[in-house]
Amino acid sequence: MKHFFERLEREIDFAREYRKLEEMVCNENYSNRAYTHYSVNDWIEDNFRAWDNRDNYISFSEVREQVGFPIRNTESRNYSFRRHCGMEDYFLYCEMLFNILEGLKRISMHPKMKEGIKHIINTGIATIEKAGFEIKEIGSEYMIVEKNVAAVEVADIVPELADVVIEYNHYLLRGDMNRKQELLKKIADALEPKRTALNSINKSATDDFFWMVNKMNVRHNNCDHSDKKNYVPEFAMLSNQEKEQWYDRIYDQSLMLFVLLEYQSRNREIQAFKQATKN
Repeated sequence: MKHFFERLEREIDFAREYRKLEEMVCNENYSNRAYTHYSVNDWIEDNFRAWDNRDNYISFSEVREQVGFPIRNTESRNYSFRRHCGMEDYFLYCEMLFNILEGLKRISMHPKMKEGIKHIINTGIATIEKAGFEIKEIGSEYMIVEKNVAAVEVADIVPELADVVIEYNHYLLRGDMNRKQELLKKIADALEPKRTALNSINKSATDDFFWMVNKMNVRHNNCDHSDKKNYVPEFAMLSNQEKEQWYDRIYDQSLMLFVLLEYQSRNREIQAFKQATKN
């Protein structure tokens, strides 16, 4: 027999989860006056222009329209939400909501509203994490990315490269070969000055990484048969899915190299302390 929390486990229905959040955002009432309704959606709309990242948008409803989450019949409070919502749609909705709520958190609000917003965010995060993803802060933006312990460690080790390392795991980058190529090139360029140090740690792993970035259409156009110097037919003839798998291997290899560099630094400190204890 399953215990209570095992029975709570279920397949994620993103359409249902999206509607749950919209109900919390639009229909839960935080008004202190009888016969009036004031929701989180109303609060965002009223304070929208205080959001620093609003660019040339002037209302929350305009943003909703742009990203595909409009709400209808707002006067009668009989809201009509988006009918179809898959995983990527749900993540996009959460990114929209979390970024705006975080950007407006400095605005004063009733404690009940503050508690309601906390419940909305926690509910969304629970679903995101059940799907094997997490929300990460990159600069002043929040992005939903696939969980990757090594990526988080490298982002901490090399903060100037954190946005690149984290973005590679963004859910919308699946299948986006051009963007992945751009990010891998930035990572390769960041590792290049450390190549000598890496060779002293693990020359084989270092050689493999730089061979891949030079032969797998990262640094050079290895898929153009007219470029006789750089053309690599074995890679060029792979399917896009196979090429993306190699890109992901290159990414994983780069994370390993950064971790090796950090280990070398720590190892020197350990050895120095060992020596000090002998003295």
